[in-house]
Amino acid sequence: MKFKSFVPALLGLLLVVLFGTAAGAQVAPPWGDGGFNWVGDFNGDGLADIASATPDGQLIIRRSTGRGFVASAQRVSTAWGGRQYSWANDFNNDGKTDIVTARGGNIYLHLSDDSRTLSQTAVMTLDRWGGPGFNWVGDFNGDGFQDLASALPNGEMVMRLFDGSDFDLETWQVSTPWGGSGYSWAADYNNDGKTDLATARDSSLYLHLSQGNEFTTTTLSATGWGESGYNWTGDYNGDGFVDLASAVRGGTITMRLGSGQAFDSEVWTVDTDWGGDNYSWAADFNGDGRTDLASARDSSLFLHLSTGQDFESATLASSNVWGQGRFNGAGDFDGDGRADIAAVAANGVDAVMRLAAGDESAGSESALNFELRDWKTTGYRRP
Repeated sequence: MKFKSFVPALLGLLLVVLFGTAAGAQVAPPWGDGGFNWVGDFNGDGLADIASATPDGQLIIRRSTGRGFVASAQRVSTAWGGRQYSWANDFNNDGKTDIVTARGGNIYLHLSDDSRTLSQTAVMTLDRWGGPGFNWVGDFNGDGFQDLASALPNGEMVMRLFDGSDFDLETWQVSTPWGGSGYSWAADYNNDGKTDLATARDSSLYLHLSQGNEFTTTTLSATGWGESGYNWTGDYNGDGFVDLASAVRGGTITMRLGSGQAFDSEVWTVDTDWGGDNYSWAADFNGDGRTDLASARDSSLFLHLSTGQDFESATLASSNVWGQGRFNGAGDFDGDGRADIAAVAANGVDAVMRLAAGDESAGSESALNFELRDWKTTGYRRP
């Protein structure tokens, strides 16, 4: 190498060492801290992607190709709210997942568009939010846009109804108490196209059905709740109504099968252990239209596939790599109609993918397994 050409290269290397990687350089993409990584379809192609907000102000989208991820990154000039005040959903009803975060009297909209970035807009709002876990996303007035509902201790519901570009403020009321944040769920329980709320406290289940401009409340008797983090919504019997599943000690699942206005209680069983609540997921893992449960502990993955009347359980051997406390998420990353599980790899850069596979229709439901794959991320350049 000639001395004249060697000197600029050496100086460039020294600058990188002293001041960090230059903007625009292709390096390994970071992940967000725990709670700041979200699964969604950010480009509307039907494959689950992952978005990460990093402490240094980057928003990174890992878009799935079905075999790996291609990343894009942008600088975010606005603040992030806490992890329980940040939500990924399709707020403007364009078929692509967006990210919304709230901090004080501001809502910051990051809306997906046809480019590889998300637009950034700040919207002023009332600085009145529910406590952590008491702010929910859903289409509460049935207009096709996702809204925000915040429960206050005095029975007020601060409703922020989105119109595609801004939030209209309304106040609705509920007259019954709230259960804990781990016992309150937003879903369309009566299939009328509007999101409702349900909350459990002691032996009561309070069902708040949205009428589009208010909630009407029904109080139901309900016992047998799991610990916080072990109660999941989903359609476990495939009838189109949202159900509640609660894992209690001793291998019992208390099932509350929704019918639109009430819940029929049944007891289903599992014969395997449970991992932590951050390592347990409710999703349709075999693509049969019914919600299943999966839970990870050490190098085992406990799979509970719904038959519509009970769970069939299986223990699958798996790598003991589960996201390093930063990210584990379920979604259909390869587009085969079955939910997979993605986690941050041991190197802190790649993603360990557990891709649902197997022909469960050929025999036992437990013929389903997960193929372990290491997905690389390409295309990232630090903005």
